[in-house]
Amino acid sequence: MKIINDIETNGLLDQLTKIHTIVAYDQSTNKSYSFCPQQINEAVLFLEDAQELIAHNGF
Repeated sequence: MKIINDIETNGLLDQLTKIHTIVAYDQSTNKSYSFCPQQINEAVLFLEDAQELIAHNGF
C-alpha cells in the first residue's frame, strides 16, 4: 500500500500542541481517508500499515 498523507497542526514539531486533521490517499485503491483529532490513534495505525509512505509536513 502506497500512501500519500498530510497533517494539519497549529505549529511545527517543536511548537506543536494540537493536531487538527490527518488526511491520506491510498494510490493503490484511489481512496482518500480523513481523520479528525479524536481519530489520531486510528490514523497512526493506518499509516503504520503502509509499505511506502509519502508525507507532506511529515516526519
